[in-house]
Amino acid sequence: MIVNMLSYIRNVTTESQDIIKGLLSLKYNKPKGRPKYSSSELRFALLLRYTSYSAYKMMRNEISLPSDCLLRNLISGGIDSMKALTKLLREDKIGHDVVLLIDEMFLQQQEQYSGGDLVGACSDGELASGILCYMVVSLKRSIPFVIHAIPEHSCTAQVVTDGINTCIGNLESSDFKLRAVITDNYKSNVSSFNSLSSKKPGDQFCSMASSSNKNIFFIYDPVHLIKNVRNNLANQKIFNIGKPFVYKLDKKTFTVPTGKVKWSLLYRVEEIDSGLLSSLRLAPKLTFSVTHFGNKKQNVALALAIFDINTISALEYYFPEEKCPIEFLRLIHNWWLVVNAKERYHKIPIGNAMIKSDGKIEFLREFADWLDIEIIPSNKLLTTATRQALIQTNRSMANLCFELLYNDDYEFVLTGRLQTDPLERHYSKYRQMSGGRFLVGLLEVIRSENIIRVKSMLKENICLEDVIVDRSLDFDFTDLLENIDSIEFVYDVDEATTEATVCVAGYIAHKLLKKYQCDDCKFKLSLHKDSVKITPFFKLLDQGGLIFPTESLRELVKHAFVILDRAETVILEQELPYRKVAQVVLNHVCEHSPFMGIGCDKHIQNTIKVVFTTVCNVFGKNVAKEHSQCSRKDTIKEFKTRQLKKK
Repeated sequence: MIVNMLSYIRNVTTESQDIIKGLLSLKYNKPKGRPKYSSSELRFALLLRYTSYSAYKMMRNEISLPSDCLLRNLISGGIDSMKALTKLLREDKIGHDVVLLIDEMFLQQQEQYSGGDLVGACSDGELASGILCYMVVSLKRSIPFVIHAIPEHSCTAQVVTDGINTCIGNLESSDFKLRAVITDNYKSNVSSFNSLSSKKPGDQFCSMASSSNKNIFFIYDPVHLIKNVRNNLANQKIFNIGKPFVYKLDKKTFTVPTGKVKWSLLYRVEEIDSGLLSSLRLAPKLTFSVTHFGNKKQNVALALAIFDINTISALEYYFPEEKCPIEFLRLIHNWWLVVNAKERYHKIPIGNAMIKSDGKIEFLREFADWLDIEIIPSNKLLTTATRQALIQTNRSMANLCFELLYNDDYEFVLTGRLQTDPLERHYSKYRQMSGGRFLVGLLEVIRSENIIRVKSMLKENICLEDVIVDRSLDFDFTDLLENIDSIEFVYDVDEATTEATVCVAGYIAHKLLKKYQCDDCKFKLSLHKDSVKITPFFKLLDQGGLIFPTESLRELVKHAFVILDRAETVILEQELPYRKVAQVVLNHVCEHSPFMGIGCDKHIQNTIKVVFTTVCNVFGKNVAKEHSQCSRKDTIKEFKTRQLKKK
């Protein structure tokens, strides 16, 4: 299997071949300690481990891949987004001129315990149903990078606006020049753009001024807009074009005449095409699924098929007299080529990158002016929201490209950078790294983003120590400890609680004895079950493999749980991770308590640390479970109330 995989990778890239050969060579070395992996090898291992754990385990049996523990330690610190972005700028990996992409991703509503904290709720305590991400993309050398994210349960205009202002401040303080903000034309985004815009009556575009006296243009994502045009036509069935539109592109003149654009024409083209011999089609992309897209409104390929050149040509072949729909579809097709330029040269000249004097800036402005004509109610062309979004996008994009080409001396502009596609692909990575689920939890998103950032830094040979999140923060625990000192701890507990603490103490003893090769610790942590009286529940639970802890270890664990139980209210009031606060509380209360008989002099401090860490983890997980079950309890309570009312 490995030989076949090597043959496959050899045909793909030389880099992948070198990675596998390097990892294979490590298998036959006997280094003193951990092997030294290159950045490309670590990146390969991260990609494999967090895309398919089964594939990672299988490969690790044959190749000396980095261990799971090493990979977890690699991503545990977290990457500071602005530090990383500034480092990329200094290393000349990314350009100064950037655009900000904004989009929302739906989340699974749940609260999960991680690292001593509960993850899954917004700042107001409500479970997050989505996350609003802000990504930076450079107009020249581009490395898509998420710099800000806001978990939310209601995407309001104020949330979007606050996020934009935060990103603008961070980028400008890091010597970046923000040139545009791009998002879809959802109502909250529209309201946010309107509130931020410095547009005055008579202005031809929507923008705001930055600290460097450059305009920050507000653009709606062209990918969403072309879907909106398709949806408008499908819903309204007929577009009435009351005024012709004449425009020039690639030294050719096009005219959209007055008339009607009927959705039913596409039905007829598809029906005629389906009757050709051997399943041949003049418009191969115009299938039944395209004309009857149902709940697949967000599928971009189905929307683009309507405006594909094959569809337009087939329509002109079958119905040459229908000039208005033919030229309208051609107009949208040409517009898409202009705003979707992703390379310097395209096989179709209209799709080339925008340059000076190619007529594309004038085309966008003329298209916007044509759409801005006062349309009487009977002449329905587009919905108001779609029409206004197209007008603003065309004018803002035209003015941005004009500034870049004529004021900033750009040789060309790739308009394909002015889309939210990189952010959509980023969301796909989140889902892929979380088992391929559409709805993932906030915790999975945070972990996936951290892994993606680490891989990006390794790919660009950036030292992780330079961009790690600074966690050396000094917290003031004075008020917390004063509240703890006022609590009276009573260590008498019921029998069932004692039984539960015995099980936890047994787990701790088992964990420590696997680590220690010490006869003294073995004697002080575990008891021979035949020589002592076993507690009733432990006796029922034991099938021969459990370790019964000593009395001193049982008492320490029981006291730790009692302390956390009595101080739970105070701990949950803190704005710090639960585990960190719980450990501070345990260390403070037990600071002067003697811990006799729970280990040898060499290992006693580590034993106490393991005990407190385990107890805090169990405490935090139980709190998380209680929080997660609250919504279910409320649902059951409401259901029972309704049932009683029916009776």
